[in-house]
Amino acid sequence: MPDSFIAAYDSIQFTVLVENNFNSPSPASRLLNWYACEGVKPTNVCVTNSDDNGVINVGTILPGNMMTFTSNDYFNPQGYSGLMTIVYQFDRMDLNPGDDVLSFTVNSTLEFVDLKLDYDVDIMQSLNDLSTYDGDFILNSNKTYNFTMDGFANICGSCDLNATLGWQLINSSSKEIINESLSNYSNFPSFGFYKSFSNNLPSFSHNETGTYILKYGIFNSQGNPNHDMFSSNNLNEITLLINNDIDLRLVSFYPSHNPASTTYNYGNNMVTSEITLHGNKSVNNVSILLEVIDSNGIVKSSDSCLTGKLRPNEYIFCQFNLNSSGNNLIIIITIPTDIEEGIDLKPSNNIIDESTEIIIPPLSAYIVNNNPKQWYSTSDAISLTGHANIFAPGPVNYSWWYSGIVNLGYGENLNLNAQDLGLGEHTLRLTARDIFGNIENVFYSLDIYYYVEFDNSPYLHASSATIETSIIEVESILPLVGESYGVGNGKSPLMLISFDLNGVSSQQNSFTGSNWMDIEFNPTEILPSNVPFDSVEIRKLDSLNDTIWDLFDSSQLTTNEIDQNITLTIYESTTVLIVGEMNLPNIEATNFTTSLAPEGKFKIDWQPVGELENEYLSGWNIYRLVVPSTGGTVFPSSNQLYSQLVWDSLSADSYLTTVPIETNSWNDLSNRDEGECVSYAIAPVDRQGVIHFEKANVTTDENGDGTFVCGDNIPPNSLVIQLTHSWEFTNSSDCFK
Repeated sequence: MPDSFIAAYDSIQFTVLVENNFNSPSPASRLLNWYACEGVKPTNVCVTNSDDNGVINVGTILPGNMMTFTSNDYFNPQGYSGLMTIVYQFDRMDLNPGDDVLSFTVNSTLEFVDLKLDYDVDIMQSLNDLSTYDGDFILNSNKTYNFTMDGFANICGSCDLNATLGWQLINSSSKEIINESLSNYSNFPSFGFYKSFSNNLPSFSHNETGTYILKYGIFNSQGNPNHDMFSSNNLNEITLLINNDIDLRLVSFYPSHNPASTTYNYGNNMVTSEITLHGNKSVNNVSILLEVIDSNGIVKSSDSCLTGKLRPNEYIFCQFNLNSSGNNLIIIITIPTDIEEGIDLKPSNNIIDESTEIIIPPLSAYIVNNNPKQWYSTSDAISLTGHANIFAPGPVNYSWWYSGIVNLGYGENLNLNAQDLGLGEHTLRLTARDIFGNIENVFYSLDIYYYVEFDNSPYLHASSATIETSIIEVESILPLVGESYGVGNGKSPLMLISFDLNGVSSQQNSFTGSNWMDIEFNPTEILPSNVPFDSVEIRKLDSLNDTIWDLFDSSQLTTNEIDQNITLTIYESTTVLIVGEMNLPNIEATNFTTSLAPEGKFKIDWQPVGELENEYLSGWNIYRLVVPSTGGTVFPSSNQLYSQLVWDSLSADSYLTTVPIETNSWNDLSNRDEGECVSYAIAPVDRQGVIHFEKANVTTDENGDGTFVCGDNIPPNSLVIQLTHSWEFTNSSDCFK
């Protein structure tokens, strides 16, 4: 680096070569300071008045050894143009301080020019399809190669440079130049700092094999105002191997249908062979030959395969047709040894043979339904495809038949309209035939039904399929009044719905055992709003009059919690019992009042409000407690805490009657004795006799608390006193009015 050039705006690192002349290792923490000064300065002046400075860490050096160290920090002249003084000085002097300081000058210029190779890039990497030997790439003779060279250019913006790029092929023994190719290039990046570039070198070709030295890079340069200022980083040399050896190898061959099989199948592409090129030269379209020979040495059949382009160390797979069959046959595969690219070095690995049996694969025909259904309606289209063993000798012919008699078509695909076949169960036949006349029949059954549905949206929807025109008959009733059906678990019977399937013409049940009916229930529409969906279940009855239920099989039921519906599949006439928990009904007797009636009787009035059309409410139960005028137990009002035990006790002997749910008044026709008072209660009751005392209304006082009302059955006792009268006489004959 002394007396060399540096770029005025380039950041550089300082490097130093240090030798240990002492008889023991140098300390590991020794520091070497560097100083940079503009102009030519004495050493001591530059050290004390440097324009920039830094440190180089010097590690341990063994006695008599030299090592190179580089600064961690960078130096930039900041545009200064001219000579600069650089001083290296150890921070601590040793026994010989005379060699602990080094001073030199460099030329910082605004017209800096330098081209250098990128030695980290191997130009051989720019070539494709090369063979290698011990990590070295191998080229072929008489073949043209185009190398790409990578490097860096630091050229000032006002500088021009023309460089000679190229290569030289050198004899590795005599070091003589055998061949060379050079070209001029001037379009380098010029940004005033190192910028990468990539250039194509002149095409390379050589007509002889051997081991050579390839020198490449920047051989010369001319520029204005300067040429390349550093030539030490312009050229590189590599060992170049040129070799044309060819070694094609047959690795193996095996049955294509099953590599582990000991027999081969007759047909196309039934043999697969693996071939590789272990030489150094690519080959093109080598014809590989397969022959089948019988025990008498007669060739029964043959086939060939072209390799295409095969590169060094590349594997390919060739497939061959087997056009003969039988026992005790020999399959031989051969690679030619004399090909266009040259002579194969090892003919011994160019042939393989195997004694085997070649069989004709069975048809193994089968049918695929492209639109599979358990049954079809008359409006459906049916699409079937015939298949056979992919290894069966083809082409395979297909024909389709109805009941084995009527031809439906030819070819592997069959498309039918279900209506053309008609209602019922039908059997189709597929006949497959190979090129040897071998036949195989496959049968396929189709059920075509009449589609019928019953749509009572939004409550329920039912659909089915039958072999005759049919109708779905649905009947629903409410559970018998007072009948619990043995449901239990706090649930109540809510609805009975029967489903039947009958033929229109035959008037017979259309369930055959092979068909079914799909039913979708929407309980939120069928049942009152006070029945939670998650409490709803369905049970099975034999008829609408049956009260003994059974559970459906879990495979018949699907509950959709999101859409809140239940899907049921039945295979016979069925009655469904819907059960669930009935929460408090949305019903109330508002404005409940108790008033006196003649002869000591009473009348109660109320206004029924809520689900008056709720079929599960059978009416209002009316209760009466007789209380002495001095006070006693009365029905509790809603102001008090509800207790079922209290209501069960009070209602045990106080029931009077049940009136329809739409009723708004009732007259108590019983007579009360003197001193007897009453407390009334009214509560809704459902069809199973469940009384909802939580919804009860009672006789209350002005504060809304339960109370009693006293009657009056004593006739009034009245007396006229202090009666006076007067007379009036007129002359009229009319009666007095």
